[in-house]
Amino acid sequence: MTRHLLGVHPPLRGNLHTHSTRSDGHLRPDEVLTWYRDAGYDFLAITDHQVEPRPTITTSSSVDGILLIPGGEFHPESTRHGDRWHIIAAGVPAGFDATAFDHDPTGLIRHLHAAEAWVSIAHPSGQGVDATDVEQLGPVHAVEIYNERSRWWDERVDGWYLADALASRGHHIGGVAVDDAHFDGRPDHGHGWVMVEATDRTVDAVIGALKDGRYYASQGPRIDALSLTADTLRLRCTPVEAIFAAGRGQTVRSVIGDNLVEAEIPLASFRGGYIRITIRTSSGQRAWSNPIHV
Repeated sequence: MTRHLLGVHPPLRGNLHTHSTRSDGHLRPDEVLTWYRDAGYDFLAITDHQVEPRPTITTSSSVDGILLIPGGEFHPESTRHGDRWHIIAAGVPAGFDATAFDHDPTGLIRHLHAAEAWVSIAHPSGQGVDATDVEQLGPVHAVEIYNERSRWWDERVDGWYLADALASRGHHIGGVAVDDAHFDGRPDHGHGWVMVEATDRTVDAVIGALKDGRYYASQGPRIDALSLTADTLRLRCTPVEAIFAAGRGQTVRSVIGDNLVEAEIPLASFRGGYIRITIRTSSGQRAWSNPIHV
């Protein structure tokens, strides 16, 4: 029997981490939405910093042609380094108030789950957090495995070290690529996104697909189909120069060539752990599947 992981529904392109003038961004919410709509995005989460003066969560829009996902970036104290956490939540209901959890990160996670939000760890390398930190924080749905803003802030763009460590410990946690756009003159927008296979173009459908892991992250190349049989992972994609399958420890398979558009990866060496796919174009753009436990 074949299990179809991707390629079932036409995907929606979206960014899950962006800021506006309601916190430290340089464009109004409507201007941010207009930019992403004109760039070909289907949805956007405006995730302004929920610190004093605490902004209202952007829950409505007058911009046609793009779906607004209500969200926020929350900063309870503190990580083991003494810094505030950076926690992204999408699908946050109107009137959501996290003030009572400014000093209680685990309580915030419980509060977000009770509100049925999707929860992610922002730029984990920039926070210096590890798998034990996240386990103590509480259950999250994803970590940012690529953050474009970090490329211009601290060059700590890669969060796969955390996603891999969590997958190795048996956690079913996805990986998202985001802009974390501020529009402050740095080119921090339009470089990392998710392709979500939602059943329709609504907030509930997008959040549901994110929670179910029905998406992949990208900087450009497409994963057109991903399926699992009893002994093989099958991939179809747009032309790339390299396809990598990574798993627990040093477990890896790679396929290198010109204009690769498909691969079949035997699962035998990944058994009892997980497998995830990275594809890379000749210009260095990548796309990533979520970890798949096998």
